[in-house]
Amino acid sequence: MNVKITITTINYNVSHKLMRCIDSFLKSYDDLPYEWFIIDNGSRDYDFNKIIQRYSNQQRITFIQNKINEGLSVLNKLIDRVKGKYWVFLDPDTIHVDQPIVKLLNFLEMHPKVGMATAKQLKPDGTPLIYYNRKFTLSKVFFRQLLYGRIIDKYILRGKMARYHSYANLDISKISEIDQATFGCTIERMELIKQDGIVIDPMLSFWYNDVDLCKRVRDKGYKIYLVPSAEIIHDHGSAYRKKNPDWLRLMQLRCQIFYFKKHHPFKARILKLILISQLFLFFFTYTVRRKPTQKLVLQLKYLIEW
Repeated sequence: MNVKITITTINYNVSHKLMRCIDSFLKSYDDLPYEWFIIDNGSRDYDFNKIIQRYSNQQRITFIQNKINEGLSVLNKLIDRVKGKYWVFLDPDTIHVDQPIVKLLNFLEMHPKVGMATAKQLKPDGTPLIYYNRKFTLSKVFFRQLLYGRIIDKYILRGKMARYHSYANLDISKISEIDQATFGCTIERMELIKQDGIVIDPMLSFWYNDVDLCKRVRDKGYKIYLVPSAEIIHDHGSAYRKKNPDWLRLMQLRCQIFYFKKHHPFKARILKLILISQLFLFFFTYTVRRKPTQKLVLQLKYLIEW
């Protein structure tokens, strides 16, 4: 069977859910022309070796073990090995419902101007997981993440900006063009990835990598679509919940700044001033209350050095 689809999955301390993902995949697809690279990114749950042994007879699955967590940029090591015409990003904490990958593949083949398509994501309880976003802009950071912006939006704009940036009115029962998809179960044309020479920008290995990848797709003149007939159950964020919250916040800050410096240099300087002013406010408030400020000092130090 020729390889038409390259699937990649990165595991980090969710091996028990990865096993469930593999089982649901193997039950769902009989003749899908795929190759599947499953990478363990330095997990400490010690179950990945059991997974390798359990599926050792699956010749289309290649298991790779890393000693450290390299984030999603580990996918760059595969770019010269993959054989598919399409690249599928598949999270390890997903379960397949009625062949979503086949439906995404068919959609791309029917729509040559679409560069990326993503499945409708459902929470484990079956309710929709609305995780589709508009373009990542300074407005979105201001109104969604910064204290000033949230206060203005809540008390003056009545939540208008929060609803706008979160696609609150998106009808997920219909095929819809969106600005940004996530990696839960998403397919992209391999030719677009090969044009860049990388899959994931190494500076965005842990955060905003999907934002950057989607922008690169749009910048090439292609569209991104949600295909609701392709459904995936996604226990979203199960790996990230195991990380240190302070590390997560600092990494988010670093990647956010790099993204803006890469794509919007002038706006990056505005963002820096806003972030520093907000952190100084937090720092003062925490100091008055005599609460720990170590993480705020660390964030301020990073911003000032930038």
